[in-house]
Amino acid sequence: METVFMLSSYIIYTWAALWFFKKRLEITVYKEMVFMAGVFLNWLAGDLIPCFVSVPYFFRALVCQGILTGLVVLLFEAAWQKKIFAASVFLALTTLAVDFCESLLCCLSLVFMHRVANVQEPFLDGSLVSVSGVLSAMVILYCSSGHLKSLFDAKSGKWYTTAAVPLISVMIMMDVVNWGATHGILVRSGGNAGVYYDQLFSHTGIIVISGLLALGAGFYLLGLDRLELEQRKSARYYAQVAAYQMLEGQYRQLERLRHDMKNHVIALSELLKNREWEKMGSYLEAMGRWGALGMGGETTGNKVVDAVLGQKKEKAEHCGILWECELQIPADGGIDEFDLCVLFGNLVDNALEECGRLPQGNNRFIQIQGGLVKKCFLLDIKNSASERKDDKIHYGTGLLNVRDIIHKYNGEMETGSEPGIFAVTLLIPLTGAGYDMKQTL
Repeated sequence: METVFMLSSYIIYTWAALWFFKKRLEITVYKEMVFMAGVFLNWLAGDLIPCFVSVPYFFRALVCQGILTGLVVLLFEAAWQKKIFAASVFLALTTLAVDFCESLLCCLSLVFMHRVANVQEPFLDGSLVSVSGVLSAMVILYCSSGHLKSLFDAKSGKWYTTAAVPLISVMIMMDVVNWGATHGILVRSGGNAGVYYDQLFSHTGIIVISGLLALGAGFYLLGLDRLELEQRKSARYYAQVAAYQMLEGQYRQLERLRHDMKNHVIALSELLKNREWEKMGSYLEAMGRWGALGMGGETTGNKVVDAVLGQKKEKAEHCGILWECELQIPADGGIDEFDLCVLFGNLVDNALEECGRLPQGNNRFIQIQGGLVKKCFLLDIKNSASERKDDKIHYGTGLLNVRDIIHKYNGEMETGSEPGIFAVTLLIPLTGAGYDMKQTL
């Protein structure tokens, strides 16, 4: 019976681990099977090895936790900082929840056996309590999953690293507590109250320690998330200010051009009358430059995106890169302007960087096309690229940040390459679209 309970707890834990990581990271079906087998065998070996070889609990716990983290890093697709953070969240949450639930169930069972069943010195069956604790912890994991969503939305690698370090420390502290429990270092009554009260005091101590660590870790993560949100709001504000300043400058230039339009018309009429075509062309070109008609930002329907693309366009033209852009941002589509800046900023920066690797005059280009397609925002960006055998260069931090935003809006992203060209295609359902992107694609 004990073996059945142990295997049941392993299966529950393995399923919960796959469910948790799949909601936040991407993985193929084949790698799912490898991950589940790895997690199951990892914790099975962790419990069986001490039956044959004397291994300190603390060392065994760290090795098992390290192996799970390694499986996440190797098998899932995301920035390595995000994968380590996801593993630390899962391990810290499950470790604290299992210890808290097991100790709480032990206390309740001891009180019931002593007070109701009249057992003077009750002693618990560890396997039954263990599987009950794991099951309770998985329920806590499921219920808290929704509150963790914002922690995985388009964060930087530095943020994930900063958030992971305290969680790893909490996990190690709980391992130390459990190591102490296996070596008899428990909260005791001094030997005068008996085994019953000694067990109650010990489990109560674990409840208090795990509860305080969970509260501390939770407040830390929520505070860090709130601080990052405020920084994003500030960055979005300054991006909007920059966009409005650019547009305001263009507007003033146009106003000055309109103010002098009468004189310009007279001058052009005189040039036309005298058939001075070259002078007329030069005059019109000067008017265009003065009015910012030829060098202004793109007109996409979103001022912030116009500002971002306007700057990227100037950089491309300065480097001799052909720029083509046909883009319309759907109004009221539910896509945050800050996220749009991250999308276009990273994607176009990647394109500029790749074009910059090519020699001058090598047909370097950046082509941007996007708009509304069946209540979805479709974006396609192509750029000239060097021919490499290893395409992993295209999956840098920029595209990983873009993937995080696409995942946030339940969209899809595809990358592809052909000789001399690299392409990125995004499909994002707009507010109220209600599409299943995987079926659509």
